[in-house]
Amino acid sequence: MPFTRILTGAALCAAPHLSYSETVYADLEVVHLDDYLVETNPATYRLKAPAVTHQIMGDDLRALNLPETGDALQHLPNLFIRKRFIGDKNALTSIRGTSNRQPGRTLVYADGILLSNFLGTGFGNSPRWFLVAPEEIEKIAVSYGPYSAIYAGNSIGGTVLFTTKLPSKLTSTVRVQSFVQNFTEYGTDRDYVGRSFYASVGDRKGRLSYFAFLNRLENDSHPMTFATVNESQTTAGGQGALATTGALRDTDFSGNARLVYGSAGSTEAIHDLLKLKLGLDVTESLHLRYTAMYWQNQEKSLSPETYLHDSAGQPVWAGRVELGGRTYTIPANAFSLSRRYQADLVNAVTVAHEPTDGLQAAVTASWYDVLKDKGYASSSALPLAANGGGGQATIIGRTGWQSVDAVFGWHGTDSFSAAHAPAFGYHYDRYFTRQNQWAMTDWTRDEARTSLSNGNGGRTRTHALFAQDAWRITQALSLTLGVRWEDWEAAEGFRARDVSGNRLSSSYPARNQNAWSPKLAVAYRFTPAFTSRLSLARAVRFPTVGELFQGSLSTTGSLTQNDPNLKPERDLAKDLTLEHALAGGGTARMSVFEEDVHDALISQSTLRPDGTTFSGVQNVRRVRTRGAEAAVQARETGIEGLTLDASLSYTRSVILENPGFTASVGKQFPRIPRWQVKAIATYAATRSLSLSAAARYSSYQYNTLDNSDPFGGYGGTDSFFVADLKATWSPLRMFTLSAGVDNVNDRRYHVFHPMPGRTWVAELRWTF
Repeated sequence: MPFTRILTGAALCAAPHLSYSETVYADLEVVHLDDYLVETNPATYRLKAPAVTHQIMGDDLRALNLPETGDALQHLPNLFIRKRFIGDKNALTSIRGTSNRQPGRTLVYADGILLSNFLGTGFGNSPRWFLVAPEEIEKIAVSYGPYSAIYAGNSIGGTVLFTTKLPSKLTSTVRVQSFVQNFTEYGTDRDYVGRSFYASVGDRKGRLSYFAFLNRLENDSHPMTFATVNESQTTAGGQGALATTGALRDTDFSGNARLVYGSAGSTEAIHDLLKLKLGLDVTESLHLRYTAMYWQNQEKSLSPETYLHDSAGQPVWAGRVELGGRTYTIPANAFSLSRRYQADLVNAVTVAHEPTDGLQAAVTASWYDVLKDKGYASSSALPLAANGGGGQATIIGRTGWQSVDAVFGWHGTDSFSAAHAPAFGYHYDRYFTRQNQWAMTDWTRDEARTSLSNGNGGRTRTHALFAQDAWRITQALSLTLGVRWEDWEAAEGFRARDVSGNRLSSSYPARNQNAWSPKLAVAYRFTPAFTSRLSLARAVRFPTVGELFQGSLSTTGSLTQNDPNLKPERDLAKDLTLEHALAGGGTARMSVFEEDVHDALISQSTLRPDGTTFSGVQNVRRVRTRGAEAAVQARETGIEGLTLDASLSYTRSVILENPGFTASVGKQFPRIPRWQVKAIATYAATRSLSLSAAARYSSYQYNTLDNSDPFGGYGGTDSFFVADLKATWSPLRMFTLSAGVDNVNDRRYHVFHPMPGRTWVAELRWTF
């Protein structure tokens, strides 16, 4: 690819040497290049960060059980995706010093299309992993930290880049998959079953190529939440308490005695993704690409379980009850029912110009449109809620995001071009949302909405310019310099609600800020196979729409649950990495890193001067993270046919200053484990049979800022070790059978919610 060649000088030591290729120039000696620095697809090339980058090739994914694309990232160094069940669209990412409660710190692109959901920072704002199917992936590159000027300050944690395929000939694939999990916890013990179907067709006719597929996933999850109550101090007696049995005794994450009296039951999830990609080679150097994605989702939680029964054996769902000589009040909505319907549409166009000499460019523009998002929940339990009754509707209005990315480079034959790889460009994004929560007289009928209980919305906009150059000073020494300027605006923020028939509303003035983010990386190649690199970067991450505006108004019109004046996060990041290219292919590396973040954004509760409590996203004055990683990707291990990808990481993230919550100072930042160990071993037993084993270990993570939850369990977080197995057999060229199991040791662990237990996966694939 011409654009790959223009970066030859820059590629030297500018990014990790995960594998090596050789390029020969008439006036230069043979040099080793990082062929992951630039995407080789003409429509999607992107410079990788001058820092640690870990890559997975599409063929490597065969070693994993992959009901969903996000599963492909679970085994990467110092990275964790909190996926609660197959079909969970709220799968948040934790990378190094970024908690999975901070989705605003992870950038995700697929073929240049921005998939990061910066509409908020809650659990519903995870990247849109489900818009990429495992079968279409050519490779995945994860760049750790904000070390490239090409990417926004949202890359504080890291940047995930998907490259997908366009076919060169007629190809079609049909895949069916089935999975089953036996889940046992508290009073729940049952099997949960799911399935998926994928069908694709693609071809290239002259200058035109196309690829289209349908991906459907259906799954019943295990329970996500359990109904609990702290042990009562009120002894039984008096009138109106119903004698019941069935509750289970337990202790919570802080060691307090509690009773578990039921579960929310299964979530029935159905995802449908229809995707079309068109490519046109207008000339040898001018390429066009169009992508359209339509995704719809249905979720239903209609089968809660109560463990409580009266003396006649009838289930008890709510009311005043007597348990073990004490009395409790079960809320009417303790076993609420819910439904949600969603539909999203994405359109994206890429124009790439790659002449053999001169200015090269790639411009991608995309529009992510939330067509429909309606959620309904009952305010009562079974059996009343099954036939209607009061409830609440959450209706998402005009919501989505737009983005433009333009990246330019230069390729020449002179001495400057041989030693430099300049890149510069422009970025634009606009995120906007509007949502209303309505009281309902009948939660099963959309038209039964009455008063507005909460309305909010707003938008953010960013313009950015960047420039970066990787300068090969000598054959051994290279210097990468970059700078990014961002102009950010937040506007149109509002809150509203109905009180006594009157509409209360409040709007907030527009805000505008800009920031400079310089970058520096110095790399030295001791030998052709051994490289060191020091990377430094400043990054600024501005608040999202949700962090600023998704709060509510009290009945008196005062603001609750959000702060429209939040400051941006400011990070000073450092990384020192030593890398060694292995003789048989692959690398071994050792990295130490530090992130010093001022005004970190996280949800917490603080006491206001007027004596009231404020709970919502706030600025924590300073959080420092230090850590180390060791990783090996080995294509040759001394055993023919055996490959290995393994890593060990240590991360210590500490809150240094937090005037709003002084009890958290000196404590470990939540949802960041100190130790993680990952390994995948794949063995090609025969030409048609492949065996793989994978394992993941994570040490304990706190769920609270003051580390007041040391005991784990449901509602807290646990350490865990899980192992996965898979066997893949291809008896004929067109047919592939595979069988696998995730969490074969059936480890029961929690990241607040219960995580998946032992899950069996079977797959049949037909390709021609």
